[in-house]
Amino acid sequence: MTRQEIFTLLCPIVSELLDVAPEEINEDSDFFADLRADSLHMVDLVMKVEEKLNVQIDDEDVQEMQTVGQVIDYLDMVLKTR
Repeated sequence: MTRQEIFTLLCPIVSELLDVAPEEINEDSDFFADLRADSLHMVDLVMKVEEKLNVQIDDEDVQEMQTVGQVIDYLDMVLKTR
């Protein structure tokens, strides 16, 4: 799966969860500053992504993810090691 495919999969999840228009989301979008997410949103996001991609995301790793691009980087790494 390419980075673009991961972004394409992630964007509607983020859009729906945070009630943000898809065109407002890019790899540089900060979940907290730009998209107004809170910790509960991040828990929901992780659960949806884990279910959609059948992956496990470590709680410690989630705390390091501030931007959409960082989530894509993480998922790209995880998916390549399967």
